Amino acid sequence: MAMVYNRQTKRPYFHSPCRVMKAVKPRVCVYWRAGKCNRNPCKFSHAEPKTEFAKNTTAIRRDEVDDAEKRQQIVCHYWALGRCSRGNNCKFLHSWCQSDNKFSLLARLEGYKEVVGIELPDGSDKLYSAARDGTMRVWDFESGKCINVLNKGAEIRCLYRDDCWVFAGMTNMVKAWKIGEAKEFCLDVAGGQVYSLATHEDTLFAGANDGSIYSWKLGLESDQVFNSVTTLEGHTGPVECLTVGAGKLFSGSTDGTVRMWDPEKFVCVETLTGHEDTVTSLLCWSSFLLSSSLDGSVRAWGMSHAGNLETVYTHKEGQGIVSIFGMLNDEGKPILFCSCKDNIVRLYELPSFTEKGKIFAKREVRAMQNGPDGSFFTGDGTGAVSIWKWSTKL
Repeated sequence: MAMVYNRQTKRPYFHSPCRVMKAVKPRVCVYWRAGKCNRNPCKFSHAEPKTEFAKNTTAIRRDEVDDAEKRQQIVCHYWALGRCSRGNNCKFLHSWCQSDNKFSLLARLEGYKEVVGIELPDGSDKLYSAARDGTMRVWDFESGKCINVLNKGAEIRCLYRDDCWVFAGMTNMVKAWKIGEAKEFCLDVAGGQVYSLATHEDTLFAGANDGSIYSWKLGLESDQVFNSVTTLEGHTGPVECLTVGAGKLFSGSTDGTVRMWDPEKFVCVETLTGHEDTVTSLLCWSSFLLSSSLDGSVRAWGMSHAGNLETVYTHKEGQGIVSIFGMLNDEGKPILFCSCKDNIVRLYELPSFTEKGKIFAKREVRAMQNGPDGSFFTGDGTGAVSIWKWSTKL
């Protein structure tokens, strides 16, 4: 017993200490242990209690499995250099891809820093690649050898080709030239760095850092090939991506919106909302528009009965998406390439979004492009351009 005092009356009274109830561990049924318990239900436990050691061991094993899975998503640095001595005992990847589909790596072209664009003009055997360091390389597609290095004098953030023209988006300008001709044209942009390019018929569009989209018409006079038309205003952040489809121009911005424009009247037709972060890439495929974002989602937009675009499906990734690209595989099935912030390009078969493979890189893959005869290209932040090809013979 313990004596305590009432705070109001100041009189003592006795108080018994409270009993602390201890957790009772369930008793294990001895008949169950012997394999002959016939009670159902039995008031005793039919499971051995886990000790702290067993719990810790289970947690450690789970962490080890998670670590092993993470290591299997990383390409072995020494293997990539051709000198890993561990062979099959190496904990890291000795491959640039894992796939249910049948495609193989034909070549890796290395030579400079972050690749921002890859283009193979129609009918040409010369592959063009551009890097942020302001250089462009011309590769022989057949041999994989670099045959020319062009220094453009300023940072390049995007590369685009249309028919016989190649365009490079740079700071305060777009440079343009015809394949096979030495003459170069410089188009002034007042909005800072150019992040995206697209063409519709005879009009060139450039998305800039100030949120504007600049446009030029292809002229007929030899001394005035490109004529400035107008500037499309509406985005409140840099225009990261442009694409053209179904007779419309689409733009994506860091403001999280996608805008649909009439490329002939130069007016905004509709603003699409839904992404919670920068819209990084746009793709028009069949009757759908696909958009990717740093919020980790790919949204598929389709036309509603009211005549406007609405989200018909949303695919979620575990991290931000930096670029998307689509093509048909060797079986004629549509495959979506989804490049993520974890340096992995995931391949999905549409429209089910069933994962069909992965392409691994040392840095983010921001440039993807299709080529002839079932080939395609990827360019990553290390400056490597990889040439892949679908094949049913693998």
